Amino acid sequence: MHSSRWILTSVTIHALALSALWLGKPAVIEVPHSPDPIPVEFAVVEKSHAPSAGPKRGIPSGASQAMGAKPGTITKSLFKTYDFNDSEDVTENSDGPARDFRDRATYALESANVFADTDNWDYHREVFRRIDSELMFDSILAQYNHFGTVMLQFEVDEKGYLLEKSLRASSEDPILKVHAVRAVRKALTEKFQELKWSSENTIFQAKFEFLSDSPSLNFRKQREFGKPVLNFTRATKEKPVATNLQDHLLNGGIDYDAFAMVERWQKYNKKKRLDVGEYDPFAHYRKDPAYLL
Repeated sequence: MHSSRWILTSVTIHALALSALWLGKPAVIEVPHSPDPIPVEFAVVEKSHAPSAGPKRGIPSGASQAMGAKPGTITKSLFKTYDFNDSEDVTENSDGPARDFRDRATYALESANVFADTDNWDYHREVFRRIDSELMFDSILAQYNHFGTVMLQFEVDEKGYLLEKSLRASSEDPILKVHAVRAVRKALTEKFQELKWSSENTIFQAKFEFLSDSPSLNFRKQREFGKPVLNFTRATKEKPVATNLQDHLLNGGIDYDAFAMVERWQKYNKKKRLDVGEYDPFAHYRKDPAYLL
């Protein structure tokens, strides 16, 4: 009798368990297939935050909120693409010049920066050393009153070669401009030692001063090369040739010998011929492409 009850109870429990499993089974729903992607939308709730200096890189336009704006919901499509070439998402190339190369303040401030770009210190110094070794202040420049300042901007590749097309120049004296450009060209035609290479091309800014002053200034070289900003100075005591015979004779004094008198007379004749267009010691300078930079 008891065994019959236990059997009946067991059958009942198993039946209830099977019924529960059957009723709880998830239903399969047929969804038609489509070759086209189904757009899915999601909501992004933005929290208010302190204002920043500008939009963060990689964040689409409109994703940041102005100061004091209430949190809102922005709906975006998962399949939308963003163009990271937009001006708001791309910062200026940090390797480019910080200032206009024609600004004299560039050479007073930037070249004195000891701690910037220290990884390229030797590379910058080697560019300076090579140009400095080629830069002369020819006597003929002083004789014909070519004094002044030249400012150049040029690009040098990682191994030390000048990229000719990058040259930019500013000077009131086109003869001096050609003179400085020729020194740069001649200096940067050979590869640097590998230890002095850079990891990338570099844009240099350089100022060249040609002065009527003590030659001792020629020995005052730039010592800091934290940035690609270079300063060159050349000075001479030689004076321009006088423009008239009286000044020419008086400027020589009374203590110079016959050889000095002949030399000064020749210089005066050349200057006179230059003034009337019969003689031009800088004809080859005027034919240089740098004359028109």
